[in-house]
Amino acid sequence: MGANELKLKNDGDLQVYYAPFDYIETKARLVFVGITPGLTQATNALQAAYAALQAGKTIPDTLAIAKRTASFSGGAIRRNLVAMLDVIGAAKYLGVQSTAQMFDPSARDVHFTSALRYPVFKMVKITTARRISRKHLS
Repeated sequence: MGANELKLKNDGDLQVYYAPFDYIETKARLVFVGITPGLTQATNALQAAYAALQAGKTIPDTLAIAKRTASFSGGAIRRNLVAMLDVIGAAKYLGVQSTAQMFDPSARDVHFTSALRYPVFKMVKITTARRISRKHLS
């Protein structure tokens, strides 16, 4: 499946794509809200969902696994979030050693979501001037 099959909406230079962030943790005691999933999170969610389905998981389990795997993933995002949450005592509130445990597939105390549930990207054109300047730099 390619990007075009995952595209939900195109509005000028804004494009919205599907990624499996549909799962809602109904027993959560804490909710973390981001702005919108990025490309890394979308890719991680799709890969996790594919692996879960290949392993014979149910659709609800697949969606939960994909969401926990991909939420706030990539680079330093999750590491920095965990460090900040641990400093302010969120781990103690949840009764865990570190908030890193809230990303475990069996975790049920936290719900991850975004103001915009699905990835939203602004498409930009690469101008001739940009190509020329890049060419001169190499």
